[in-house]
Amino acid sequence: MFEAFRSAVAENMGVDPSMVQLTGVHTDGDSEIGCGGGTSVGGGFSLNVDDTYINSLGTSDALSDCLIDASEMASDPEAAAMAQAIIEAQAAALGVDPSTISITGVHTDGDPAPGCQGTGRRVLTFEGSHS
Repeated sequence: MFEAFRSAVAENMGVDPSMVQLTGVHTDGDSEIGCGGGTSVGGGFSLNVDDTYINSLGTSDALSDCLIDASEMASDPEAAAMAQAIIEAQAAALGVDPSTISITGVHTDGDPAPGCQGTGRRVLTFEGSHS
């Protein structure tokens, strides 16, 4: 399932599957280690990209905190298209309806910690869930 997901994401994003790194899947609907009894499946993955691509995903204000949140994705055509491609790839890989998948945020510095960590890496780390 994970390999199918990586392949589908890569195909939809137009990149080599080796560029899609699945960093974790939470099965209880939250991003904390351990079972919390939620009703949805949360998870994330990383995608290595160059600065030009990241800069196309929003305004400098939207990118300044190294997080593209759901409202920023919705207001930027490139970010919205990226999110939709990821949703469709996840749905196809999992065999579920795309409406059951949401992307809640995309970290542009490669880690899920709030704010920019100064890593210098240009990695998109996705947060979302499937209900």
